[in-house]
Amino acid sequence: MAQAVINIRGAKPVEDPEYRYKMPAIQGKMEGKGNGKKTVLPNVTALATSLHRDPGEVTKFFGAELGAVSTWDEETERAVVNGWHTTPDLQNNLFKYIEKFVLCPGCRLPETGEPTRGGRGPSADHGSDSVCAGDPPTPCSSILSPPGERERE
Repeated sequence: MAQAVINIRGAKPVEDPEYRYKMPAIQGKMEGKGNGKKTVLPNVTALATSLHRDPGEVTKFFGAELGAVSTWDEETERAVVNGWHTTPDLQNNLFKYIEKFVLCPGCRLPETGEPTRGGRGPSADHGSDSVCAGDPPTPCSSILSPPGERERE
């Protein structure tokens, strides 16, 4: 089965037919019933690799945005979000993630490096050799901050 490949974009669609930044479309597989309903994301590893992000971070964002418990198992590379979520809802939330944490706010290209502060701090833009300031912190940015940067009490 061929996997759909789409443009990496944020809130606005990219109309350029020669756009070089591509990613696989997200897939959601609904499992269980009753209190055991969950949505498995079978291609989150390929998706996160194309965005140059950690699959656990992407999974955690889905949990925060959808108000559900999410888990990422490193050994089996399995991402699970509790509750049934449709693929279009997952794709729209993925576009929100890309808008907030992947795209450079200045040039709108996904050529930013690894995030320095939960995806919202300054990061080097590889395309224009500039530093992108990012947006002010959001509730999700505190959830997605790297473990070494969180202050533990």
